[in-house]
Amino acid sequence: MEQRHTILVVDDEPASLRAVRRALAGAYDVRTAEDGASALRMLEERDFSMLISDHRMPGMTGVELLVRSIAVRPDVVRVVLTGYADIDALIEAVNRGEIYYYVTKPWEPRDLLLVV
Repeated sequence: MEQRHTILVVDDEPASLRAVRRALAGAYDVRTAEDGASALRMLEERDFSMLISDHRMPGMTGVELLVRSIAVRPDVVRVVLTGYADIDALIEAVNRGEIYYYVTKPWEPRDLLLVV
């Protein structure tokens, strides 16, 4: 039996989590967290192939989460979702969060699948 990759998706908006889950669930094992602290706990408990995080979240930004995730899971592939075209935030995510790619909201399901 083929093992599916497990992806952790982090977003403080439940509707966004549901949309990403729907887009990826057929091909991947999708787990979700609504904040950075919960995501870090999940990363400590199990392996994930990819971490997809919203950029703007209360408490801990997506970039902060991605940076902190490096110490916990250095090999996880990191992707940031951003709802605005803030070049400085994207540069910070690339430099500090070691992201593989970024996806702007609103995104198309097929585009997200291509990135993953």
